[in-house]
Amino acid sequence: MLENIVPRIQQIPDREIEFDAQLAIEENSVKVTVKIDDAGLTMTTKKDHIHFPRSTWLDAGVVKNAVYFIVSGYGYDQWSKKRKFEKKNPGETFSDFPDAASSYSLGFKPKKLPEGVSVAELDQRIKKTFVLAYLDEVQDPKIVECPDCKTMMDVTPYQSDDSLFCENCSRLIGVPDEPDRGICDGCQYYTQLVEQKKEEGGEGSITTSRICHPCRVSQTFWGFLMALGAAILIGLLNFATLFFANRYFPVLIIAGVLSLLWSVFQLVKVIIYSAARKATGGSPLANVAAQLKKGNTDKALEIINTLDGDFTQNPGMLMNLSRGLANSGDFAKAEEFADIMIGNFPNFQFGYLEKIGARAGLGADETELNELMEQAIAVGACNSVRSVRRAKLMAAMGD
Repeated sequence: MLENIVPRIQQIPDREIEFDAQLAIEENSVKVTVKIDDAGLTMTTKKDHIHFPRSTWLDAGVVKNAVYFIVSGYGYDQWSKKRKFEKKNPGETFSDFPDAASSYSLGFKPKKLPEGVSVAELDQRIKKTFVLAYLDEVQDPKIVECPDCKTMMDVTPYQSDDSLFCENCSRLIGVPDEPDRGICDGCQYYTQLVEQKKEEGGEGSITTSRICHPCRVSQTFWGFLMALGAAILIGLLNFATLFFANRYFPVLIIAGVLSLLWSVFQLVKVIIYSAARKATGGSPLANVAAQLKKGNTDKALEIINTLDGDFTQNPGMLMNLSRGLANSGDFAKAEEFADIMIGNFPNFQFGYLEKIGARAGLGADETELNELMEQAIAVGACNSVRSVRRAKLMAAMGD
């Protein structure tokens, strides 16, 4: 039984934390003073004073030595409009912010935090305000933390907190799994990963990317083509300037050559690694994913039957099978596996997404598909401790 952290979060004193930070603006930065309390966050520059009430918070946290912060509206490009409006209209407050997500990154130096305030305490301060914003919209939720990465999730809709899936860890909470397994960010299959990147947060860690071998090959190949194209373009531009203006830019040529050489090195490394994987037969889990991507469910099941453990207790494997069956055109069977996922792992959002794909393949009407999508969004909202409204705003940010 996981602890409901809501009472503990609510007991954190309403302490205002003020510190200096650098607000990243594209390739530049702006010095700001940041204040955080229960009401929200305020940023102050030489020209602007912007308050972000907690009702606008969509996401917030500490990653390394930076506060990442996403709000509804309040884009940086609107700050000057706010300043000019309020200067022309004393006593009035500018409120013409679009209802869209805007992100901020606030770099800080831990040693420059107020005396007695650690990075972990700053993270807790932000977490409390974020949870309070959630409590404003959701009544009496049970919010728990993943024991490993400290990711929060609302488990109120579920009868128990068993069989919970942590999207950040990419596995069931409390169930051991191989460290190199997870759901790839590229192909969205549960498979063997060749690259996982994590950043330390205030109390836990945040996974920033997961890549399997086929997706890395694809990324490397396209990276090589882009570098090759850039090198050719730089060469043509330098030839044109040399021919027409008797000038050329050696720095650009050197940069282009170095970029091309680095991409060639990465491409060769991937080719060698691919050859080694082929010689050894590759990982069984990766081979399962490869067969399912092609819709070869029979071959995939042959490999699965040689693996240890009960695959029906692994939501990632069930997701693979459901997707593979859909790829082969067997949408009815794909729906059966999706229903197993939803029944056994209620906060595994991919189960609902696979259900949508299967029902669409079986000819379900738009009303039914929209209802299933609303269920999927609601599960994702609980997993990220956001209301459905906020979850939709965050989703729109990625579109």
